[in-house]
This record gives sequence, structure tokens and C-alpha cells, in this order.
Amino acid sequence: MNKLVLHIGLILVIQLCLTSCNTDYYGRTSFQPGFLELQPPPGPELYRKGWADGCESAANAYSNGFYKQVKAFEYRYDAHYRNEPLYTQIWKDAFVYCSIVWERTNSLGGSI
Repeated sequence: MNKLVLHIGLILVIQLCLTSCNTDYYGRTSFQPGFLELQPPPGPELYRKGWADGCESAANAYSNGFYKQVKAFEYRYDAHYRNEPLYTQIWKDAFVYCSIVWERTNSLGGSI
């Protein structure tokens, strides 16, 4: 029984070491894969908001069960900016980028 507890504890420690806490665009702490950069790239505010919303939406759609238990992701698309080409395009780009990152995370065993 003690070996089982030790193995489970070791797995949890490894799991936590392979992930990290990041701060997202909205200033919230977010438990995500360490290689997923949550801060939007430099640019105008509308660009940064579109990136953050698109990536959060991809996490909502593509993250695995482990991350969904740790953090409830949200689908975000600000309807006020639907006629803004910059927001719309970067939202789509960030959604694709972050969905690929999540697919990679899932295919490599869950939480890297």
C-alpha cells in the first residue's frame, strides 16, 4: 500500500513539474502547459484581446480532461468587435495556434 501511495505522489509531482501557472490576458492565474504562452504578442489592444479570446476559446474546445478539471475554460468572442477585421483575424489565428498546441499536448500524454 505504501508503494502505491508513493507512486501516486511521484506521478502528481511529475505532473505538476511539467505544467506551470501562467497569468492570462485578463490577469487571472491559469494552470496550463508550461510551453503555452498566455500573454498575447505585442500589438494594439484590439489585437491582444483577439489573441487572448481566441486562445482561451481553443483551450475550451481542445484541452483534455485533466486541464478541464483544474480550470474551467470559456468560449470567448466579443460580439462588439465582430465587424473589426483585426480582432476577427487574430481571434481565428490564435484559435488555430492554441488548438494545435492543445492537440499536441493531448497526443503526448496529456499534460506536458
